[in-house]
Amino acid sequence: MREQELYPFVAEWLRSFLRNRYPKACGIWAEDTSRTSVSQFLIRHNLLKLVPWGAMLDIPADVTGAALLKTKKQQTLKLAIVEVKVGVINLRDFSQILGYAKVAVPDHAFIISPKGWSPTLQR
Repeated sequence: MREQELYPFVAEWLRSFLRNRYPKACGIWAEDTSRTSVSQFLIRHNLLKLVPWGAMLDIPADVTGAALLKTKKQQTLKLAIVEVKVGVINLRDFSQILGYAKVAVPDHAFIISPKGWSPTLQR
C-alpha cells in the first residue's frame, strides 16, 4: 500500500470531521494537497483572504481541509492539515506534522497511519 492510495479516504474522513465539528459551516473543503501546498489550496478555494499569512504556507501537507463559518459581522476559516503515513509513525514523522503546524497554525493537525505509533512515541 502506498500513501497516495489513502489520500481520498483521508480527505473524506477530514470532510466528515469538519462537517461534524462545524455543523453551521457554510462551506467545507478537503483534498489531497501532497503535490501542491496549503497556500495553493487556499487560493484554489478563494480562501486566502481569510488567512493573512496564507501566501507563505508553501507546505505540502498530504491532505488539507477547511470549514468556512459566517456570522453577520465576519467570516472565519477553520483550517486542518493531515499527514498520512503507511508505516509506523516515528519521531521524524511526528516532528514533521509539528513543524507544519507551527508554520501553518491550523485549528486542527493530524498524523495518521494504519500501523499506529512506534513504541517510543506511545510512552
